[in-house]
Amino acid sequence: MNLYDDAARLTFHYAREEANALGHAQVGPEHLLLGLMRAEGGGRDVLTALGADLDRMRQQVREFSPLGKSSSPQGNSVRLETPSITPLGRRVMEIASQEARALGVSVTSTPHILLGIVRAQHPVAQRVLASLQADPEVIMERARAAAPPSSAETRRQAQERAAQVQALRHLLEETLQRDGTPPAGMTEDELVALILGGGDESLVSLFEDVVYRWLTEDRLSGNRKHAVLLHLIHHAMQRRG
Repeated sequence: MNLYDDAARLTFHYAREEANALGHAQVGPEHLLLGLMRAEGGGRDVLTALGADLDRMRQQVREFSPLGKSSSPQGNSVRLETPSITPLGRRVMEIASQEARALGVSVTSTPHILLGIVRAQHPVAQRVLASLQADPEVIMERARAAAPPSSAETRRQAQERAAQVQALRHLLEETLQRDGTPPAGMTEDELVALILGGGDESLVSLFEDVVYRWLTEDRLSGNRKHAVLLHLIHHAMQRRG
């Protein structure tokens, strides 16, 4: 699975805080953008060089998106439960991982998250970035330049890894197109083993859709469902260890 550096993990933490402060129940690209401005890293450096200001960006997010139900009219918010992430917020994370791999690094950093935010094209985040009066292509060019460098060997490995993940994506997409039936005579638990062994965050949404279909439809026998669950449990225990 893809790794995140310290600044990237702090970005997610700060994004949850920003969503809470706004009274929003879910973390989206606009909150990740605010999180980037609070975490030290190349993503913030790119934004500040373009004239970004955290307080102004917070005000813009507040203006461009509705307040959560738990916010008071005066703007004082109460603490929410830990916000979940929106589909576009998850998409930002997927794109960030893809950008890291394309640049030949195995660790996702804040410039990759900024690339994900720009490419996800969330309306609120787009309006905030547009206020910087910088072309999105310019922002992405600077973000890629600010990302950690990679060696030629690492770049080759990253390209091979990207091809592997893409092949797994095709398997999941084909499985969904076949109403949950894995292709090429593959069993459900064999497909699970492949995804858990070689996938990354960019496949999470597709994998969730496939597993949900398997476990909620009557097409699978009890033994097949049991095999799928055993793989998931074994993988979870390995990660804890």
